[in-house]
Amino acid sequence: SPPSSASPSVFQGDLGQMSVSTVLTLLELGRRTGRLKVRDAHGNTAVLELVEGALSGGGVGVCLRAPTEVLREVLRWRDGRFQFRSSSPGATIERRHSLSELLLEAMRLEDEAKLE
Repeated sequence: SPPSSASPSVFQGDLGQMSVSTVLTLLELGRRTGRLKVRDAHGNTAVLELVEGALSGGGVGVCLRAPTEVLREVLRWRDGRFQFRSSSPGATIERRHSLSELLLEAMRLEDEAKLE
């Protein structure tokens, strides 16, 4: 759970040192709630909303996308920065997606696309 202080905790780093899949796995294991922002070296930005370690929504740029599509995009990014800002869980979100399952599906789709 987030720290008891009034300000949210922030976790940030470099994609060259820690991949998006590693960051998401840590957030899932910690059952974190908040927003992960990822920016690649070219200025492209993605946002992933998490509730108790599960993906509840996200988008790339200003476009909301299906969770698997957002993950497929950000998994390609090797250079850039990420920042996770925790928040308190709000209302219960009906649509939660297991990050582990989504990561595996996104990687499978990327592998298949490379074979085509």
